[in-house]
Amino acid sequence: MKFNSKISVDSATNGLRELILSQELSAGAPIRQDALSAKLRVSRTPLRQALQTLSEEGLVTQSDYRGARVP
Repeated sequence: MKFNSKISVDSATNGLRELILSQELSAGAPIRQDALSAKLRVSRTPLRQALQTLSEEGLVTQSDYRGARVP
């Protein structure tokens, strides 16, 4: 992974974690990748990687064909 890519993934992960913990993203609400990538100012690729990381931490649930949600 290139250095800039790592920074983007870390930025997306930290930003998304902050939104979840501050309850700016409501529990049960679907996570809209297009709007969230614009808000966090990252592309969708690092955002998807951030969602995977936070899913492993239990902060996000992901379902095939249904997207991601805050549990």
